[in-house]
Amino acid sequence: MDDESTNGPIGILPFDLRDFYRYYSHNYFQIRRNLLLEHLHDVDAYAKKFAHIEPIGLEDLKSNLKLEIRGVYFQAIETLFELLFALEGQNDEEIWKTLANSGTSNYARIEAIASGDLSFLEKKIKVKSLNNVEAEIPLLSYLVYFRFAKIETDEESEIGLKVIHSFLIAIAKDFSDRIDYNAYKHGLRLFPTIKKISIGGKTRTFDFDFENSYTILKGKKDYDGDDDKADANNENKNRFRVKTFDLERDLRMIEFCSELISNIILTRRSVYFPTNEKKFYYFHEINIDDFVASNVQVRNFNFATEKIYRVQNP
Repeated sequence: MDDESTNGPIGILPFDLRDFYRYYSHNYFQIRRNLLLEHLHDVDAYAKKFAHIEPIGLEDLKSNLKLEIRGVYFQAIETLFELLFALEGQNDEEIWKTLANSGTSNYARIEAIASGDLSFLEKKIKVKSLNNVEAEIPLLSYLVYFRFAKIETDEESEIGLKVIHSFLIAIAKDFSDRIDYNAYKHGLRLFPTIKKISIGGKTRTFDFDFENSYTILKGKKDYDGDDDKADANNENKNRFRVKTFDLERDLRMIEFCSELISNIILTRRSVYFPTNEKKFYYFHEINIDDFVASNVQVRNFNFATEKIYRVQNP
């Protein structure tokens, strides 16, 4: 390409810093959720379609699909918090730079939110509405609704913000327990196809049913409680966590994350690149306690195996 075919230096394309909001796929996680759920609902057809590549049992395939949905949930949480932190300074047009320089320090902030510290979202900031009315509103309202935030809060908007507050604490708690997500990202310590273990000897055996669950091999830094932490340094022990799938909860939590991400993107897209389409989400009708509640009775089960050396008499 020669110089005359460009509007600037070679390799530099005309680019609006706000194009992040124009091009970002705001419903990315919702699309992935729905595709995986569709395969899960029609698992027979999915298995037949790929049988020539890798035959797989239907139950194992279901477990793998549920695990993928679980992974999408964790990714949606991380994306949502990254967007909130990136826009916290109200430098909306600098989001490319802010996201590029984001680091693991955000994990500590998510852990603080998990403990209930949402003070940074409660602080009041000065903004201008679409009608150029200046007012002070909570930062959370600005982040989620941008210039469409209500200047004069009413009962519905206050309830909606409280629902979002509670939701952020719930997903921060899920994300801060990073054993699941780390195992999912690396792939080698995750076993969705272990269906049971048997413990016992020649005369008596106890079977533990692991149906509808997945098993994680814990690393040295992964532990549940002080006893498990002590075992983490025992090289003869392998420690495992068995976690029950909570599919319905994962699905609705992904959907809520996706709707918040959509609001963050679409409100800014509507301001920077005006269109007639203005579909935003409001959350005042959600019973948040029921929404984030688990649908399973036993969520975690931990066990360890130990190598025992026997000295045989000569």
